[in-house]
This record gives sequence, structure tokens and C-alpha cells, in this order.
Amino acid sequence: MDELAAVQAVLDIIERLEIPYMVVGSLSSNAYGVVRATQDADLVVVLKGNDLKKLHELLPPGFHLNPQASFETVTGKTRHIIDIDDPVYTIELFELSDGEFDASRFGRRTLIELDDRPRHVQTAEDVVIQKLHWFHLAHRRKDHDDVRDVISTQRSHLDWTYIRTWCQRLDLTGELEQMLATLPQVSPQ
Repeated sequence: MDELAAVQAVLDIIERLEIPYMVVGSLSSNAYGVVRATQDADLVVVLKGNDLKKLHELLPPGFHLNPQASFETVTGKTRHIIDIDDPVYTIELFELSDGEFDASRFGRRTLIELDDRPRHVQTAEDVVIQKLHWFHLAHRRKDHDDVRDVISTQRSHLDWTYIRTWCQRLDLTGELEQMLATLPQVSPQ
């Protein structure tokens, strides 16, 4: 089983349990930008009741759900970690926060094909905003590069009013303008 097959297996279980979710992180930026290797997959989920217990019970052999939830410092969210033995890979389940931007991006998620299967993925606009936010907080080069790649690939299809509105609300306008200045062919409306 490869990494994407491992993600598909977990998504199949999540869908079977009717847990609302969306694919975020590098898998979502890969869907809209330039594909890059990643050591983990990130999913935002809405958990209730015994969802984690049921998920744990349905995981295939070699998939291990860490019983301890943790707090992720960059995203500021509660996360649950599924470690996979072969291939060595991690799937992180982030609980949907009650923040306005999280609610907005979760409500805007869209079905797109991931390895020929329709999956709920955050929109390209939300990839740009979220990755700019993570870059602002943690200064991770990969987030900067993902934003650049998504904008370069999707520039004429992006809702620039939405991006600019949320960048202003999240105090990311400076980061956005710096990014656009490095991409001279980008001319957002």
C-alpha cells in the first residue's frame, strides 16, 4: 500500500461513518498546484460521540490511532494521529475549530477527484489563505511555496475578492501582497 492508498483507506472509513471532513494541507495544495512529496496527510473532521472509537475499530492492520489527542501549535487545533507501519506515514485528523475562517472554509469545501475518487477538499482560495496563515505563524518555506504554486496554477480561476477579504480579516494582506509581487504575471482583480 502506498501513501495515497493509506489516505484513501482512512477516508473510506470516515465516509462510511458519515463523519464530515475535508482534505487540507499538502494534499489539498497538490490538488490545485504543483505536486510535492509529503510525509503526512491532514484532514479536518467534525467528530461527535463515539466517532473516534468507531474509527479506531475499523482501521486496517498496521494503522494505529494514538489514544491521546494533542494540541498542534501551528494550527491551534486539537489533533488525533494515525500512524501507519507500511508505508511509514502519518494521517493527522484536526478537529474543526469554532473560528469564523474554519467555518467558512469547511462550508466551501468541494468534491474533487483524488486518485480517481471524489473527496471533500478545501477550495483553492482556502488553500492560499490557510497556507499564508501557516507561513505567517511558522515561517515554513513549504507553505510559502505551496501558496506560490497554487496562485501560479489557478490564478485566473481564483476568487480574489474572497481571498483579499479573508487576508484582511486575518491580518495577512502584507504576506499576500509580498507573494503577488514575486509573481509578476499574476494580475488579480
